[in-house]
Amino acid sequence: MQKNPEKEKAELWAFDHFRQLYAAPDGRVDSGDESPDIVIHTPEQRIGIEIADIQHGSGKRGSKVK
Repeated sequence: MQKNPEKEKAELWAFDHFRQLYAAPDGRVDSGDESPDIVIHTPEQRIGIEIADIQHGSGKRGSKVK
């Protein structure tokens, strides 16, 4: 299923920043489908990545993850 263009833009922004901080395989990036959010296509493999926002445990939309 195709995703909302604004959501795709936000996920690509997050992924680009992730790539600046951490090593990620080089390859063609596909972000047009809903699941997984990002797919990196390399000659040897495909890597699927889900983008998630984790919120602090207190407050609206809080998470128990610390």
